[in-house]
Amino acid sequence: MSFSWRGVRVSLSFWFFCGAVLLLTADRSGLSGLFFWAIALHEGGHLLYMKAARLPIGELRLSPLGLILSLRSGCHPGRGQSLLLNLSGCAANLAAAALLPLIPGGGLAALRFSAVNTALGLLNLLPIPGLDGAQALEDLLILLFGWERGTGLHTALMRTFCLAGMGGSGWLLASRGLRAAPLCFFLVFLAGLWQDGKE
Repeated sequence: MSFSWRGVRVSLSFWFFCGAVLLLTADRSGLSGLFFWAIALHEGGHLLYMKAARLPIGELRLSPLGLILSLRSGCHPGRGQSLLLNLSGCAANLAAAALLPLIPGGGLAALRFSAVNTALGLLNLLPIPGLDGAQALEDLLILLFGWERGTGLHTALMRTFCLAGMGGSGWLLASRGLRAAPLCFFLVFLAGLWQDGKE
């Protein structure tokens, strides 16, 4: 389902809502609800920077991967702007993580939300294709070394990082048995390598 609102295309995926309902129903810890709020805060950081830099928003999409904001077609921000845009979501999560424990009377709820924001902010900083960290690293390398050397170095670093991550998580799976965390990381690195191969 998609529609336009104030010139922004809004796309809602049926599978996002199915996944969200299943996750919220199955989770007894309450962390999945906090995770959705942290995602909203992350995208809010991107949105705040877009507004501050006057970058036009093209689409807001709720997909199985979460809430995704994208620029309007034909908008090409400079590398410095692109770097700050890619870091703004992680910055919002990490700023919230630092400030939440300081709230008077926040207690355990504030600490839990702080931990979720820390995890999401740091995860998105990983240089894995598809995450903010990969694009931010590419922007930084192009700023430092120019387009040709920067993109070549970025591709080499992405492949090396994904292969090393697959090797490390694969070793954990082989030596300690099938566990959720190493399996998830193995799949994330595999998906990153596959996406990098498509580009």
